[in-house]
Amino acid sequence: MFIMILLSFFLLISLIGTKIIKLKVQENMLSQNTAFFNNNSVLEFLKTTMFQTLIPITFLFFPIGILFSAPLFGFDLERWSYFVTFFYSFYPVVDPISAIFFIDEYRTAFLNFFRRTLNRNQVTPVKSIDIVPELP
Repeated sequence: MFIMILLSFFLLISLIGTKIIKLKVQENMLSQNTAFFNNNSVLEFLKTTMFQTLIPITFLFFPIGILFSAPLFGFDLERWSYFVTFFYSFYPVVDPISAIFFIDEYRTAFLNFFRRTLNRNQVTPVKSIDIVPELP
């Protein structure tokens, strides 16, 4: 019962989110003169928000809901409770990663950081000034 309620919320969020994305794409095609829609930042933030809605459902609500509702149905999930702890502690790690990979500016900055550290063969100009004191 609890899982069906969670699945219905998940389905509702997914359907409404995809409908909003389709409407925003159509609006983007109709209004090409606005610079805010041309760079697709609104769609990127919308996709990020949708994915950040799915992350707590996946990492928090489903595992904890299953763990709490299992004794009602007579299941012993004592050994599996470690996975719930893992998912619960893994959620703060995964949540910002979705924003990094869905938003273009964040993704390019993140990847450029690693490209610079991996490609260390760089030439940097250095200007050196030697000051020699004059002796009397």
